[in-house]
Amino acid sequence: MRAEQLQDDYERLRPKNARSVGELLADAGEPFDRELNAMLAETRDDLGELPEFTVWMAEALAWARFAKRDSGFFDAAARFVVNGDPELLDEATQYSDRFGDERLRDALAAFGRWFDAMRAPLSSISVEPVRWKALQERSLRVAEGLKRNGELRGVGLWLFPAPFKIMAVAHEEAWSDHALDAVVMPTGTQVERALWELHRDNVIRIDKRILAGSAGTFADEYTNLWALQLPQKQLAEAGGSNVLHINGALHELEDRGRAS
Repeated sequence: MRAEQLQDDYERLRPKNARSVGELLADAGEPFDRELNAMLAETRDDLGELPEFTVWMAEALAWARFAKRDSGFFDAAARFVVNGDPELLDEATQYSDRFGDERLRDALAAFGRWFDAMRAPLSSISVEPVRWKALQERSLRVAEGLKRNGELRGVGLWLFPAPFKIMAVAHEEAWSDHALDAVVMPTGTQVERALWELHRDNVIRIDKRILAGSAGTFADEYTNLWALQLPQKQLAEAGGSNVLHINGALHELEDRGRAS
């Protein structure tokens, strides 16, 4: 319902420029993130004995609609990431959402391998966005290596920034830190579609020369993520907000129950 309201507000907005649209998205994105922040606090409290980042991995899969938002899923998924128990993977897969069981299984297995390869740094993350950027870049390089070695399947690089986004939403004290805008946000179908809509409406410009096309390598995907981060930063600056809130609002702008 709120996604449809945001879409209606955008359609009625005049004039459409970076400032007006940035303010619209900022006004919509912050309440969305506050609502999600409250839900994340409950999940974190329920699974407090587990490494926090594993909880954000599970929440990221629910945010991306690989899985339903359910305490049973969060428990099984986060515990699987920690110990790799196949029975927990089977249990978590029962909560699949729009992409089906196999896609959820592949995504969760990928997160498990990723966490295992980065267990120490991902198990003790301080609430400092300036450090998140370096950790994210290191993590994505590790994920790229796993993909190259055939250890990850059925997932694209766009999903790997999602736990960092969820972590940022969960820590409201980080929202005012300008360093947060350097942390790459996930795109996925909804955010990409929203950005291209704004491009067509001449609100923002996406430099097509930056986009790496569909070669399918993680390096290409990372280039594309950065190319799409830049207009989000532009909207955040014009609207007096941050990339986190803009990213969430863009997701809502094009998320009206359509399949990806």
